[in-house]
Amino acid sequence: MIPCVLTDVSATTPITLLVPDSMLQQTYASGVVPLDGEWHIGAVTNVFRAAEVLPDWDSYGSPPPTTQARTVSLDLLRYIVGKGFDCSLPVPYAFPVAGGGIRLEWEKGQREVAFEVLPNGTTEFFRVQDGQPQEEGGLAQGRILAILDWLDEAA
Repeated sequence: MIPCVLTDVSATTPITLLVPDSMLQQTYASGVVPLDGEWHIGAVTNVFRAAEVLPDWDSYGSPPPTTQARTVSLDLLRYIVGKGFDCSLPVPYAFPVAGGGIRLEWEKGQREVAFEVLPNGTTEFFRVQDGQPQEEGGLAQGRILAILDWLDEAA
């Protein structure tokens, strides 16, 4: 375990978590994950917690999330913060996915959106309204904003 300093650029005191070094990829090898505000801290903390599961966490032999899935999840959150959605959306839930992925999930009003980062880093999305599936498919960067705009329009 190495200390991972989550630095909120608006705060005077950094938050330090003990994170296994295997959870940090080369881009985070310094142990410092730059964050921008409480939303980002909460979201990244949720990803780290989802990634802490042990092998066979689902009792079907599933591995913990891969380094690739964790890295893409963190990059996705950084992109979302950079586009300003942290001001209007709730902090996402993060769950491990069978096979080694991570699922990021938001609920707002009667709408739900999930981005599922697969073990190889590819990402899929799911949209639900009033409990009914609306759309799902592969997530291209150009679609992220449209999907989050749809969620943000929820009452």
